[in-house]
Amino acid sequence: MTLKNAMVLAAGFGTRLRPLTLEKPKPLIPIAGVPLIDVTLGLMLRAGIERVAVNTHYLGEQITTHLSQNWAGLVKHVVHEAEILGTAGGLRSLYDVLQPDGPVLVMNADALIDLDIEALYQRHSQNKSDVTLVLRDAPEKDQYGTLGVNREGFVRSILNDGFNPDDIAARYMFCGIHIIEPHVFKRIPIDTFSGTISDIYPKLLQDGIIGAYMHDGYFDDIGTIDRLNRNENAILDGSAAFHFLQF
Repeated sequence: MTLKNAMVLAAGFGTRLRPLTLEKPKPLIPIAGVPLIDVTLGLMLRAGIERVAVNTHYLGEQITTHLSQNWAGLVKHVVHEAEILGTAGGLRSLYDVLQPDGPVLVMNADALIDLDIEALYQRHSQNKSDVTLVLRDAPEKDQYGTLGVNREGFVRSILNDGFNPDDIAARYMFCGIHIIEPHVFKRIPIDTFSGTISDIYPKLLQDGIIGAYMHDGYFDDIGTIDRLNRNENAILDGSAAFHFLQF
């Protein structure tokens, strides 16, 4: 079985990108002429993903129009959140419309990553995980909160909440990318604000398997204007190999 279903989280306000996001939602902010959400969708398309659901909130009608005009063959559902539901709450709403028959890839609309989705899925399948999280080592990891991983490559603590610290071999930063089995979505309350890292996954540690996939390639989230400019300059001057922008 191959990975066919995915979700893209696109409901954020993009506050740190103002004034760029005062009239345009963050997922549509271009980098080197390509809207950020198109980078994510292009990566999914090349990996063989066939069905995608996207959530929206802030200036969501612009995203819906863009997707209908450019991604109608791939994006099957767009769910507008009248009130922001958080990461987990948004995923539950997307699950209810997508109704996947297998695992689901989840990504944010604002991340630049040269992720090998096939290798990620193989890792998830081999470990028979309920969830697999994409992690990376980074100097700034402590600013975001870390996840503890044991020597076998399984997540054993989330934000210092979890098992015996003696079981932790190393701590890493979460990239906001998951593969999630369908039954995990059913743990999420309906129409309620909740987060995966804060509310759902710490409980899953007690009776489920959370796998870790280490990504040592490129990753950056376009959270600020400085990051947007830095990445765009790297693309335009050829100092960064952003081949995943081509689709």
